[in-house]
Amino acid sequence: MDTATKYIVIVLTFVILIGGVAALVMVPRTDRTNGPAPEPSVNVVLAVVKPTTLPDAILFPASVEAYKSVKVAAEISGVVESIGVEEGAPVKEGQEIARVSTRTVKAQLDQAQADYELAQGNFNRTTALHEQKIASDEQYQLDRAALAVRKARLEDAKITFEKATIAAPVSGTLNRKYIEKGEYVKPGDMVAEIVEVDTVKVVVDVPEKDINYVSAGMLLGVVVDGDSDFALPQGTQAQGLAEALKQAVADRKVILGTASYRSVVADSKTRTYRVEVKVANSDRKLLPGMIVRVVLLRRMLQDTIAAPLLAVVPRDGRAAVYVEEGGRARERTVTLGVTDGRNIQITSGLAAGDKLIVEGQRQLKDGTKLNVIGADGKPVSGESAVTGATGSVTPGESTSQGSGDDSN
Repeated sequence: MDTATKYIVIVLTFVILIGGVAALVMVPRTDRTNGPAPEPSVNVVLAVVKPTTLPDAILFPASVEAYKSVKVAAEISGVVESIGVEEGAPVKEGQEIARVSTRTVKAQLDQAQADYELAQGNFNRTTALHEQKIASDEQYQLDRAALAVRKARLEDAKITFEKATIAAPVSGTLNRKYIEKGEYVKPGDMVAEIVEVDTVKVVVDVPEKDINYVSAGMLLGVVVDGDSDFALPQGTQAQGLAEALKQAVADRKVILGTASYRSVVADSKTRTYRVEVKVANSDRKLLPGMIVRVVLLRRMLQDTIAAPLLAVVPRDGRAAVYVEEGGRARERTVTLGVTDGRNIQITSGLAAGDKLIVEGQRQLKDGTKLNVIGADGKPVSGESAVTGATGSVTPGESTSQGSGDDSN
């Protein structure tokens, strides 16, 4: 075989090999896998929707005030001789807080006492002589008037002397003192501030749309920021507002208070009404000046349809949920009502018995094939029952949403 022929054979061999490789690459996948590729599916967790009880609650920012706050002032001039109570100490009504120098007022008291005793002696003698017809009626009346004047001056001197002792007008805690020993004070100078904090007032401004839900004597919950959140225990189906709050208190979620005052005139600027909540505070958990939140339970929605907040997804400016039908996801547009912070009322678009997708819904679109798993991530057969709304309010969230605020 000559050189040219060998060269042609080699070239043809390479062309055949390359063509074979190309043919293998271009063979359809279906020819190499013995069938079409399986349709992808998304793992989801289901919950069967059941009617439930949902509290229609709202949180309002509020502040704590002392139940009583009294500023005590000096009533006479003088040098502060002593201070009987230090800041932060408890005081009883009538207890001495401080004492002003009494030398001047004591001298005035002694003088008034002596004048009174002299007038009393004169009147006694005049009375005896008058009974014997020796002293005239005019003298008798003059001495009686003089005695009355001396008695009034004595009483005034006693009061002035007593004012040298500055006493607590109410029981409470001496929050602040404004004087020091040796300092000169005059009438009107602030001496101390006494506050009562074993009971406190929680003050909240309620909008006009909610004020009619508040009445004097009703129970309200107080949540201390950073401490706890209002939430009914899981599975609780409270039938009334007071019951719901009491259960939350038993679960150490809120501090219970009573509406003691409701303004009948709105603030001209904010259009809100001042409400005061009286709260027992023997453990001093609430201190004046604290920012807290007040839980107002407006009503309990009975036999309503609700879904977990996370099960609701935004879709082009509307709210939607996904349900399982025939192994596939079906999108439902829903109308939202009130929320308790963990669950939200669905006023339309979802019904009892629907198999709601509560996990994995954000990866779905209408018609997606589903793979139902349990909360532990393992495949399951059947359905996991939903317990429904259990009633919670989380920090910073409004508990009214959408057009369902007035729906039942």
